[in-house]
Amino acid sequence: MHRARRRSLDPASAIGLAIALVVIAWLYLWPALSGEMRTPGGYDTPKYMWRATLVQERGLRALSDPSVARLTPLAERAAFPTLASFADGVAGVPVLRFMYVLPALAAVAIGLAAGAFALAGLNEPGWSAGVYALAVGASVTVARTVIGYADQTLIDPILMAAALAAVLTAARDGPIAAATVLLIAAFVTHWIFAATFTGVLVGFAVLLIPLSFIRRRAGDGYADLPSVRIGAVLAGAGVGVGGLFLLGGMGELHLARPVASTLADKFHRFTALFRLPWFLPTAALGAVAAWFGLDRDTPRRRLAAILTIVWAGLGVGGLVAYGVLDIQVPAYRLLLAALGLPILVATALTGVARLIGRWLGRIGIVLGVAVAIAGAAAMAVGGWRVWRDRTPSFTPEQAAQAAVVGRYLQANPGPPAILVVTGQGLGKQDRIIRSMLPADQISRPWLFIGSVEDLLAGHPTVRRRANITQASAESFPAVQPLLGRDPIVLALSGFARPLDRTLPGIAIGPGVTLVRGPPPAAPISATVELWPGAGRIVADLALVLLLVWLAGLGWAWRNLPGQPVAALAVAPAVGIGVLCAVGVVLGLLGLNLAGVWGILVVLATALLGWLRLPSRRGRHEEAAKEAKEVEEDAVEGAEETEAVEDSAVDEE
Repeated sequence: MHRARRRSLDPASAIGLAIALVVIAWLYLWPALSGEMRTPGGYDTPKYMWRATLVQERGLRALSDPSVARLTPLAERAAFPTLASFADGVAGVPVLRFMYVLPALAAVAIGLAAGAFALAGLNEPGWSAGVYALAVGASVTVARTVIGYADQTLIDPILMAAALAAVLTAARDGPIAAATVLLIAAFVTHWIFAATFTGVLVGFAVLLIPLSFIRRRAGDGYADLPSVRIGAVLAGAGVGVGGLFLLGGMGELHLARPVASTLADKFHRFTALFRLPWFLPTAALGAVAAWFGLDRDTPRRRLAAILTIVWAGLGVGGLVAYGVLDIQVPAYRLLLAALGLPILVATALTGVARLIGRWLGRIGIVLGVAVAIAGAAAMAVGGWRVWRDRTPSFTPEQAAQAAVVGRYLQANPGPPAILVVTGQGLGKQDRIIRSMLPADQISRPWLFIGSVEDLLAGHPTVRRRANITQASAESFPAVQPLLGRDPIVLALSGFARPLDRTLPGIAIGPGVTLVRGPPPAAPISATVELWPGAGRIVADLALVLLLVWLAGLGWAWRNLPGQPVAALAVAPAVGIGVLCAVGVVLGLLGLNLAGVWGILVVLATALLGWLRLPSRRGRHEEAAKEAKEVEEDAVEGAEETEAVEDSAVDEE
């Protein structure tokens, strides 16, 4: 009876997570649903778009092609274009529409995984699952990440699922393989943040050494010790990642080195969003609540508390390193990577609610839950303000002009192409234009910032404005060797005001002038459908969410026996992870995941999660777990019998 009750659905947790899912999805979709957001947001978004387009047409190996390598396509971060290929080929959501729903998809997966972490890791009461989901999934941490940082957006749900898997592994309640696969998936998504989380796991394993000594003295085998099991996860992931990077040809590792002024500017802007004077103390209160746990204290909760506190320390350490010790680290990115901080805030809210309930009885329980929900709503409001203030990736005019360039270049293969633009940021203009080009033209054009007359005269542009002069000088060396090869030259007016009073050449489309090259038979008309409509956006999110949920459900269900709500909640995050891991491996082997192979891979990945591999150790662990459940049932039955006898005596 005890076992059946434990395996049944908890209505409070299920309802809370369902409500959180709807609220989070609505928050991140509303700008697009209302028509306010006509293009996806974020500075880097167009680069993710052209990378995904290239991989869908030519496979993962295209990112390592020499002609593409000059564009720094980040071949070592292969997960995003892989998942975008699945979204297009299996769910029918092309890359442009995928960028609209990615923030909501990731935030929902992160929030639901946080709710599962609360239930299965921290052993929190069922009603708190929705509080955790909302407080984490709609937090400033997530909201700022999903504005353009697509790789970090994608790795966060994977790491949230990996954190839960690590806790289960340390507690001997989950297999080592699950945490290992998720950690490998994290490395092929964004190796930098996967490495920082690996540091968190190393710290976790070190802090578990005293417990491991105690377990060893109690008679546990070495393979059952918490530190050893986490060490096995790290070793297995190291072997898998090393094989992919060394033998799979994923390319060299790229590490951005921002200048000191950029670090200072982003440090002050990002920390202001978090309102640290209340955020950090609340997280500290959550650390106390997580450790002591009141009436929720269990061995697994202690493990989850240790991991969460170490994870939160990643962000605090970055703040101290940069703000106090003046070490030039990207503290703002470490703050975004520390999902342990919003988890601890949710733990503080839940702990306060339980205290109120303990002090005031039944009325206090209702009041405490209301306080926790209000706190989670406040976290969501802060995240909404950040998400609301995002900037668009590009304008419709820029997208249309880039599409005209793509059609012209496809019709005129052969000679190199130079595109003349006059905006100051070469990188931003470059990625916008390539995001709208056909896959076979993405690596073909070169960009020059400056005047057409100066380009044709063979020198960069010099103006009174130092930024234009500097940008022109930086872009000219790349195009100078092409001038003697009779290149196609196109000038685009949608990126800034043209520097030339009159442009030589002919207009081949709105805002696009052909300076040099064969003229088209007729003006080129290229319309880009940027905003697909509210109904289409909702349907796209539902399709992609269903895709990753089905892919991860078996994996989650097998690793969380007896906890159906937690398994259902963490399934989307697990699905993202296993699809990225399996997809990258098969993509490097030459499979094109945007077609029929993509459908087969998704089905195989989903079915593999339900597959039960027999092993001697697995049978031993299962028998031990069954014996433990029988013992718990017997103890609870004896307690219930004693309670009934006491009640009968009292009545007599």
